[in-house]
Formats: sequence, structure tokens, C-alpha cells
Amino acid sequence: MIQRIQSVYLTASGAALIALSLRVFTLSSSSYAGVAAAMAVIVSLGAVGAVFLFKHRSQQRRLIVLVQVATIALIVVFFGGLYLEGALQVRTAQGVDTAKAITLLLPIVAYLLLVLARRAVTKDIGLVRSVGSLR
Repeated sequence: MIQRIQSVYLTASGAALIALSLRVFTLSSSSYAGVAAAMAVIVSLGAVGAVFLFKHRSQQRRLIVLVQVATIALIVVFFGGLYLEGALQVRTAQGVDTAKAITLLLPIVAYLLLVLARRAVTKDIGLVRSVGSLR
């Protein structure tokens, strides 16, 4: 069901996480970068996979919550690795490194999109229940 807004949120979240996995090696080449990239791919597959559970809304909501927890773990690994490496600064002598700033925002944007998707699924569950009680 492509017309449901949570499908858009979940797909956009998956796209943001895939973009992160492609950009993480431009920020660092340490071992955490590989872990963060692998985590981003796995989490994005979970987010996009949740789109196909549209007939089972409660399972879809559970998967979204699981993906949210995994995204928080990804954020901790991603930012923790950058912090330990000393590569979190986006200001350079020439100004702000916008590509780096956007890359740092990608996991946060993905998490916010997952929150919106979970809220939309919960609203959808409530709507189905209210329609069912009218019959």
C-alpha cells in the first residue's frame, strides 16, 4: 500500500541509512567505520522490510520499534567512534564542512522518520479498531 504515509517514512529512513553507509568511509577509515556501515545496511533493510508488513500492523509496529533501538545503537557506535577518533568537528579553516555535517545528521534524521512511521502505524491501528467497533 504505497498511499500510506508510514511507507514513505520507512522508505526515506532506509534511504538515509543507506546514504550513511556509503558516506561513513569518507569520515573515517578505522574499524568502527566498517561496523557502522554494516549496521546501517542491516537497519535500513529492517526499515524497508517493515513496509511489506502492511497487512499485519502490530507486527509492523514491533519491527519499527526494533529498528528504532538498532538505530540508537548505530548512533552510539557512529558518534562514539568519531568522538574517539577526534573527527566530530565540522568547522574547518574555510568554514563549515557541509558534506560532513549532512553525513552526521543522517542517522538522526532516520531515527526521526522512524518515530513518525511508528506514530502513523499506531494511528492506523486505532483507526482500524474504531471502524471495527462501529460494525
